[in-house]
Parts: sequence; C-alpha cells; structure tokens
Amino acid sequence: MSINPDAVWLLAPALVASPLLFGIINRVKALFGGRHGRPLLQTYFDLAKLLRKGCVLSDTATWMFRVGPALSVAGPLAALLIIPLAGMPGVFSFSCDFILVAYLLGAARMATMLAALDTGSSFEGMGASREACLGALGEPVLFVTLLAAAGVGNGFSLDSILNGPQHGLPQILLAMSLFVLLLVENCRIPVDDPNTHLELTMIHEVMVLDHSGPDMAFITYGSGLKMWIFATLFSGMLLPLDPTRPFFSAVLALAGVFATVILVGIVESIMAPPAPRTTGQSSGRSRSLLRNGVDSTALEKCSMTLQTILALMLLTDLALLGVGRLNHLLWLAALQGALLASTPLLIVGTQSPEPHLLLLCIAVFLIKAVGFPLLLAKTMRKIGVPATVESYVGFGPTVACGLVALALSFWLEPRMPVPSPVYHGLLIPASLTTIFSGLLLIIARHKALTQVVGYLVMENGIFLFGAPMSSYNAVWVELSILLDVFVAVFVMGIAVHHINRTFESIDVDRICSLRD
Repeated sequence: MSINPDAVWLLAPALVASPLLFGIINRVKALFGGRHGRPLLQTYFDLAKLLRKGCVLSDTATWMFRVGPALSVAGPLAALLIIPLAGMPGVFSFSCDFILVAYLLGAARMATMLAALDTGSSFEGMGASREACLGALGEPVLFVTLLAAAGVGNGFSLDSILNGPQHGLPQILLAMSLFVLLLVENCRIPVDDPNTHLELTMIHEVMVLDHSGPDMAFITYGSGLKMWIFATLFSGMLLPLDPTRPFFSAVLALAGVFATVILVGIVESIMAPPAPRTTGQSSGRSRSLLRNGVDSTALEKCSMTLQTILALMLLTDLALLGVGRLNHLLWLAALQGALLASTPLLIVGTQSPEPHLLLLCIAVFLIKAVGFPLLLAKTMRKIGVPATVESYVGFGPTVACGLVALALSFWLEPRMPVPSPVYHGLLIPASLTTIFSGLLLIIARHKALTQVVGYLVMENGIFLFGAPMSSYNAVWVELSILLDVFVAVFVMGIAVHHINRTFESIDVDRICSLRD
C-alpha cells in the first residue's frame, strides 16, 4: 500500500462542494421546466438549519438508529481517501482497492437500512427492502465494470484504472455503465425520485422519514459525498488527467464532476414523469388526432418507441466520437441510419401509414443504412486505409465535447422558434446533438474518410430535424436531399480513391502541407 500525502489538499473541494451538487441538479431541472427553482446553495441552508434542530426518536429505536446516520457519512468519507483525484493516486492506494471502496459504500447503505428497520415501521422496512434489492443488483455491476476497466488498463488499482492510458470506445462504454450506476446508487430518476411522496416510488426517502435534526444532516451530507465519488469515477474514466500538471488537472477534474451532475439533471428532466392532466386539459394535438379517429393507445406506444429510438441516436452520437477503428465507425453510422429510417412513421404515429411515408423510410434505410456504409467500406478496402482512427484531440475530450453539445442542445430546444409542431421533447435535442457530433468528426479527425462519415452524421441530424415535416407531404424534398447526399458521398468516395492514388495518403495534414 502506498500513501500519497500530496492528495490530502485535493479532498477539500469534495468536502466543501459536495452539497452543491444537489443545487446544480435542481437548477438544471428548473431551467428545463421553465421555472426559477430553488437557490443554488439551498442544501447548505438546509444543513445549517438541521444542525440547529433537535432529534425526535421513536419508542422502538435503539442505538442503531443513532449510529446509522454517522456510518452513512463515515463510509463515503473513508472511500474518498482511496479515490484518485486530479490525476493523482488517492491518499491510500493499493492493488484491488476498488473492492474496499465498494464495501465501504455498501456498509454505509447497510447502516441506513438497519437504522430504518430499527424504527419498527413497516413503511420504512419496505424502503429498506427496495434499497437492498437495488444494492444486490448494483454492486455486481460496479465490480464487473471496474474489473473490465482494469483489464483494459495496466493494473487493478483505481489509479491505474482512471489515470492509465485512454483506450477509446471500451472506456467510453464502461463510463456509460458507471453513469447508469450513479443514477441507481444515488436513487435518482428514473430509478427513484428524491422529491416524490408516493408510496409506490419512494426508496431512499422512505428510509429516512423518521430521521431529523443533525441525523438528517449527516444523511444528506453523506449522500452528497456518495454523488461526488461516482461523478469522479465517471468523469475520471473519460478525462485525460495529467499528474505532472496538478493545478490544471484539478480544475479539469472539478469541471468534470460539475458536468456530470449537469448531465444527471438533463437526464432527470428528460425522463421525469409528466405532470398529471385533469379531464378536459388534453393537448391540441391529442384532440385533433382523436377527432381523426387515431387510437390514443397506439399514439402512446409510438411515442415510447420514438423515445427509445432517439435515446439510441444520442448514444450512437457519443459512440461515434469515441470509436477508435474505422470499421466500427462505419458500423455505427449504418446503425444510426437504420434508427433514422423509422422516425418519420413514429413521429406521425398513424395506424395506417401513408405510401409516401413508407417510400421515405425505405429510401432512408437503403441509402443510409446499406448504401453509404457499403460504399465507404469498399473504398476503405480498395485504398488500404489503416484501421485505426487518427485524431487531433483524444477520444475522451472529444466525447466530453459531445456531452457539452448535448447539454447545449437541450438548452437551445425551448428557445428555438420551431415553425411546425414537434411532438416529442427529445426530437430537437437529438437532431442538434447529431449535427454537432458530425461537425466534431469533421474537425477533430485526420483522415478524409472519417470526415466523410462526419458529413453523413451531420446530414442525419438535418434529416431528423426535418422529420416532423413528413406529415405535410414534404417527401419529395427529403428524397431530393437524399439524392444530393448520395451523389456527394459517391463523389467523395471517388475523390478519396484518387487522392490516395496520387498522394499515397488520405491524411488531410499531408495534403494541406502541399500549400507550403
């Protein structure tokens, strides 16, 4: 075991700023909901108020009820001493230290569950049972994810996992797994709603109903520390932190943690259940569709399927930015084209699709999911392009730029004067993120073939943006655009082939050097 005393000063931001994470999430959700929201420092005000209050104890409570909140803070505090910060090893670092981190967090969860059971309330016992179920499902995922990351890296310590060399797509997929685990372990939407008071959905909140005063302050502060730990693991998997530049790495790591909780707020804003409507308050679209004889159940199924398709589109955007091999890039572009082919039908949501919509979907599938990838794969084999993707910037920073583009897209969506009705909240953000991702592929990659794929991804976003107009008989406009893009890509494939024959390289840096 190695001890790193230089990492002690890096604990200060986590100890001071961890309650701020909940304020950031609430402000992001308020921004998307069009509300002002609570103050950013509201959690600090709540902690100060709780520390001044007294505790109310149940008649059946024992010493376990008082010890549970203290242990819920002690577990994350001890785990924080092992977590690498700002590219440096933790205060304590040793092989397989992630196992101890998992057990420390599990011990904190167990203490909260035992304190809930100690009250003798069947309601809190129900919450403890749900928490145990989530823990039994989440802890194996944490172990498998970190073991897989250790296999990709150079060692079995957290320092080797987070601060080792970047490996493109594998680490990005593992980081996505950690992000889902962050939502589960911290009881966030869609797993749990920390602001709900419904019996069917309460998990963490129901376990702490009987806690008050300083005990509740300890539980809230421990939750902030746990959120900070998982945000550090997620952002550390993506960001290239350099231990030789401690100040720059500390600022970058802090920005990564804040960007992670902003992403949590965006996810919760997207996946939060809609507010219940009273009778007679259905939307104008629903009323018009009911008048036209469209089944509302079928519309709801189309909406759910469309939500899944758009979420997969966003995942493919991030995967395209992190992939390190050209054949994987082409497969992802083909997958995105196949997903895109179904969107016109799902947006319209009719039970008997019109012929022009079927024609559009078939044309999109044949051209984007089959034609373009096969043409580019044939060009790649003919000119013998190396399989690796060369980039001006690392894959981790490129994915981070994609996440920033995703957040910017959600920020722009309510501020855009869309001329036609858009029937799903993910449609505009998914299209804008796809356009930004294609632009990043064009800017951040060396090879001309990779930039052609970026051009295709940009066109996918433009097509998705115009998909709601499909119900207004704009099929010929879309088909003409597809024909233009097909001709452009065909010409690009021929141009790339001739460039390779003439200059023996398709690296745009070498081509630009001819001007000197």
